[in-house]
Amino acid sequence: FDLAIPGTLHVAVLGSPHPHARILHIDTSAAEAMPGVELVLHHENVSTQHFSTGRHEHRSDDPDDTLVFDRTVRFIGQRVAAVVADSIATAEEACRRIEVAYEVLPFVLDPEAARAPGAPILHPDRTPADRVDQPPHNVVLSMATGFGDAAAALEDADIIVEGTWQTQPVSHAQLETHGAIGWIDDDGRLVIRTSSQVPFLVRDELAHILDRPADGIRVLAARVGGGFGGKQELLTEDLVALAVLRTGRPVAYELSRRDQFVRTTVRHPMRVSVRLGARSTGELTAIAVDVLSDTGAYGNHSRGVLFHSLAESISVYRCANRSVTAEAVYTNRVPSGAFRGYGLGQVIHGVESAMDELAER
Repeated sequence: FDLAIPGTLHVAVLGSPHPHARILHIDTSAAEAMPGVELVLHHENVSTQHFSTGRHEHRSDDPDDTLVFDRTVRFIGQRVAAVVADSIATAEEACRRIEVAYEVLPFVLDPEAARAPGAPILHPDRTPADRVDQPPHNVVLSMATGFGDAAAALEDADIIVEGTWQTQPVSHAQLETHGAIGWIDDDGRLVIRTSSQVPFLVRDELAHILDRPADGIRVLAARVGGGFGGKQELLTEDLVALAVLRTGRPVAYELSRRDQFVRTTVRHPMRVSVRLGARSTGELTAIAVDVLSDTGAYGNHSRGVLFHSLAESISVYRCANRSVTAEAVYTNRVPSGAFRGYGLGQVIHGVESAMDELAER
């Protein structure tokens, strides 16, 4: 935002006050009537193309479970509407004048409860074709793998250690918050300057969302100002792009520090259960790991984080018998995403804690 462009409009976002609700009616007339307001965006007037905010070289790595604006909101703070105005103060005041009627829905905040029978289903319209393995159970990805016979080896072991360790959501707390500024260049190309770790992947997904050719979009990043995985997401660029295309004017959207906690992503909280078996001579004979990953309201990075958290974390020890089971589960919490270590820190915390106890025994 050190790039000053005359006539820039500013975006403010109205967030959901509910962890799970369906929007019955939205009245933006009072906001639109305010002097200085150029545009109000919401679920009735934007793209209905599903995508994922998580960006990868292959877009099929993540589930397509996200909309720019959704009629159903699944976490507190999720976008309900965005106002584009000549100042941020005007945009924020216009957000306060938007009237929304909600049907409040049952919500679930614990991943164990979310996969249990009778839990509210967060994405009933998604299917395995969207990379959501078991939508009726809120399970994005379920994995079971291993080799040898870990169960038999544990029965045979001289010493067994077992326990469950839990990690919490963690904000990336980058120095520069998420943000983007956009305009139309002299060649008629949409330009987005953004604090992103993955500008080319953002460009390609904007082409998908907007149904425009990728060569008509340019996305560039200067100094990122800290990313740590949190800026492998598309969280501001879509709103800026839509606003620029609708108004024809430069548009900026900068998240506050509070927004970072309620509207971006966190490290995946995980429950890691570990069972280790060994001989009294110190030979490791069995590793059994079960992981429950809370992906929050959307599945961005859920599949890749879970896979890597398992593959590398148990590969550091020589052991003939290994068993790994794991699930990534939707809850009505702020979405989880990429974070330094990409899941390894959470699972290694459990494995190494168990290994310390085994060494003591």
